[in-house]
Amino acid sequence: MKGDAMKKAILTCVITLIIASFLAALPVQAEDTIKDMPGDDLDQLLQGAVSESPSIRNYSIRRALYLLSSSMDTHVSQNTKQMIETQFHNNINRQTILLAGLAGVESLSDEIYFWASQPMEEPQVGSFHGTNEWAANLVLARQGNTQSVARLLEFTKKQDLHTTVVFILIDLQYVPQPEIVDFLKGYLDSDERLEPVKSTVEGLPVANYAASSLARILQGFPVSYREDYSYSEREIRACRAWMSEQKEWKYR
Repeated sequence: MKGDAMKKAILTCVITLIIASFLAALPVQAEDTIKDMPGDDLDQLLQGAVSESPSIRNYSIRRALYLLSSSMDTHVSQNTKQMIETQFHNNINRQTILLAGLAGVESLSDEIYFWASQPMEEPQVGSFHGTNEWAANLVLARQGNTQSVARLLEFTKKQDLHTTVVFILIDLQYVPQPEIVDFLKGYLDSDERLEPVKSTVEGLPVANYAASSLARILQGFPVSYREDYSYSEREIRACRAWMSEQKEWKYR
């Protein structure tokens, strides 16, 4: 038994060092860079997700969520589900709820339903950090729960433009449902811009944020997901034209 514990400890250290070395070599943790990493292993990422290093932990969780939400058909091993369940019970938060829901950990369904049924806290103006209740409704809405879809949209429509566009639209990428796609399309078709951070620089178009989320949801979408929302006007026009041509949505 001691030998097994020693091997596990050594493996965890090795994984941590590998991820740390990778992060040190990254000048910027752009999602376009992250998503192209070959040889991903969810088990290793989940080991990193409990690292004492905040940078390793945050990177590992972001990457795991990215992989799990890449397709509705992503295969998750029983070992990975057990690791997620352990992390969930050790620390119930937005991230572990999303991990459990996206991975399809059936043993945690009742707890996710519990959180989804609780009132969602209203954010302060211009900020939104995603509560457990919000994350649980994202999970159920992704699974086709119409009540959770309605709750997400009702909550979102109450928020100011900055909160909705900057903090909420990116979360809606987890929900490949027609009502959510139609909602995002409304922002894609908009010519509105966010308030500029500097008076000398225009605020980003809200359409860019919608395009980023739609790229994660729809098959055949004309542009790829970009975490920095750096789409050209030409690309946005192409996205709008493509959306108007579709007779039905095909999800990733």
